[in-house]
Amino acid sequence: MPDRGPRHYFVHLLEAREEITRQLRRQEAGADGALVLEGLLSKLDVLESYWGELAAFCDALPRTLVHGDFVPKNLRTSRNGAGLELTIFDWEMAGIGVQAPDLAQLLEPERSAGARGERPKRIDRFSANPCLETYCRMVSDAAEVAEPETVERSAAVGNVLRCLAGIDWTCSQATTTWTPVEDLHIYSGWLGDAMKAAGWTSPSRRVLARR
Repeated sequence: MPDRGPRHYFVHLLEAREEITRQLRRQEAGADGALVLEGLLSKLDVLESYWGELAAFCDALPRTLVHGDFVPKNLRTSRNGAGLELTIFDWEMAGIGVQAPDLAQLLEPERSAGARGERPKRIDRFSANPCLETYCRMVSDAAEVAEPETVERSAAVGNVLRCLAGIDWTCSQATTTWTPVEDLHIYSGWLGDAMKAAGWTSPSRRVLARR
């Protein structure tokens, strides 16, 4: 099965940065759009400076089967004779790697919206927001070691990795005359929050020169 470790997501980072830089060169995004793209580039550069730390953490974890797109739209619950059953489908992005991306948690403002019982459209785009306590308990029942602190750290790293995959996928939709600025603005906010949760804070006023 394909590798879904840190190297896979580093490729997402590099490809996204290349496309964002290309869009800035074309200057098709307009003034506001350029600020969004420059801000996102800044975050990607800061994240790359921490990549050794991220990769070392991931490489220290057990490798396992990961879904890679563990979001509500790919999940269904049903009842059987013993109770509820969870069905997971759309395994296109599955592979072998660390569990971090599948443990990713909702970020604001979607987390607060979900807690209020609301369901904004964007909730289905990022993560299934799995219960980390349940994950720890299930893994421990399977005789695996799962320290709560490690699982929480994995989820925080997973937030970052999910952002990179989403940003790269969004960038792939760009054309020579159109840039998906609105979606990239959303992902830029999510990436900033994910980096803070992981302890990698992006400078708030750093603006890169257009490349």
